[in-house]
Amino acid sequence: MSWLPDLIQAIIALALAITVREVAVGYAARAMGDSTGTLAGRITLNPIKHADPIGTVIFPGILMAGQLATLGRVDAVFGWPKRMPMDIRQFHRAPRGDLLAGLGMVSAAGPLANFFFAWLMALLVWPVGWGLGGMLSADSMQWVYGLLVMVIRTSILIGLFNLLPIPPLDGGYILAAVLPRELGVPLLHLEKWGGFIVLGLLIVLPRLGPGLDVIGDLLRPAAAGVLRAVLWAAGHG
Repeated sequence: MSWLPDLIQAIIALALAITVREVAVGYAARAMGDSTGTLAGRITLNPIKHADPIGTVIFPGILMAGQLATLGRVDAVFGWPKRMPMDIRQFHRAPRGDLLAGLGMVSAAGPLANFFFAWLMALLVWPVGWGLGGMLSADSMQWVYGLLVMVIRTSILIGLFNLLPIPPLDGGYILAAVLPRELGVPLLHLEKWGGFIVLGLLIVLPRLGPGLDVIGDLLRPAAAGVLRAVLWAAGHG
């Protein structure tokens, strides 16, 4: 079971990235005046509280199984959590009382938290090397470094994925907030169909022919660029 260490890395990375995102969104909503997430017990570092059966278990499981079957390792994984409960009507601290602007700011907290967390993990590489370098075997150090890399990449992927401009993803709410109201409000009405649209673009469309992997074609170069920026900002050149 040589693939088991990679699988453990992927599960830990996904749990951390999703938890960081959800906690950030919950705190941002609370800062706007909405305590719905707090009352629901969702502002917690317990990843089980944020798990979604499809987005956190089934879809990442398919991704990991596919990579293990074809590559013999897990290079990256992403998914999505159970949606943080919030009541936009409680956003009484929204800028100028604009509830839509408040929703956009709360939604931006998730991806920003993921990118910031990726940078923190890149910084952590330095003290990990100094502190554990003489204590662990070469294989153990390689696994630890692999875990940090997996957390960084997964956090970036989840941050970018959630920036796709389709509600209920964060990017859809951010776009609705910056568009003129006559365009932003109708965009929010796509929310009940957004999950099906995303799954169609993510799973169904790429199977229909070459060149139709729209989300993959967007995420891959964007993730590579953000990864380079994160590593540079953490002093890795």
